[in-house]
Amino acid sequence: MNRNESLTILYARAVQGRQHRTRVATQTSVSGVVFAVVAASLTCMLFAGAQVRADIPELFPPIRDRALAAGHYIGRFQARRSEQRLGVLHSMWRDRPGEVFAIRSEAECLGDLSRAGIRWQQLGIRTRRVPAAVAVQSSINGVRFRKKRPDAPLIVACELATRLHVLADIVARHGINEVEVMSAFRRVPTTSYHHVGLAIDVTRLSGENLDLHLIDHYQVTPFVGTCEGDPPSNPNAAILRAIACEAWETGVFSSVITPNYGRGHENHFHFDVRPNDSMRFLR
Repeated sequence: MNRNESLTILYARAVQGRQHRTRVATQTSVSGVVFAVVAASLTCMLFAGAQVRADIPELFPPIRDRALAAGHYIGRFQARRSEQRLGVLHSMWRDRPGEVFAIRSEAECLGDLSRAGIRWQQLGIRTRRVPAAVAVQSSINGVRFRKKRPDAPLIVACELATRLHVLADIVARHGINEVEVMSAFRRVPTTSYHHVGLAIDVTRLSGENLDLHLIDHYQVTPFVGTCEGDPPSNPNAAILRAIACEAWETGVFSSVITPNYGRGHENHFHFDVRPNDSMRFLR
């Protein structure tokens, strides 16, 4: 190979190297431009999306009222809960659409409670499944509701507290001025309306000349309906049956359960209120 051929080969290689570097530089520049364009487009899209989002109201806004939030939980609880009252012998059902209620806001329900002259103490987040949980601190229409354990507060949902005057008026007509509550709000079982503060269990009713214990004085009627047939001949048993039947007739309580129900209810009356439910149950 002579000198000229060597120079020609070297020149050709130099040209090829320059062309390769040019292609790489061009590709790099194009990639940079493409990246910049994409980044700018994404920024515009995000900004536009933020602007649109700001103009559209939230489809599912957060529930800030604690009572309404608890009511939302209760709705889910009711949807998945199996009906435990079905198939109870000699029970009675009645549809009372006029008595259906929904959980109200804290302010609305607590306002009604105050206007009724009932002293109460609101409880905090530890009872967040209970809509407007309150400890009842005063008598209701002259009737004192107290827990069986003397130092325990009577904790219920505000919606139940605003309806206790109905039960107070009934028992007062029979000479009762004190109602002993074995259970009101309790955390378990979560299949019970007690865990949302919408149920109470009454074991004893007392008055000036009365001291009625459900376990001793209620006359069970296993073969007939609770309010069917003649009243008991025993005056104490007759009073207890009359209280249950009068509470049932008001339609205020979703369930009026007496010792006739059995299965864990042998020693008390159970009263509960169930939102968005028109059916009333007695046994």
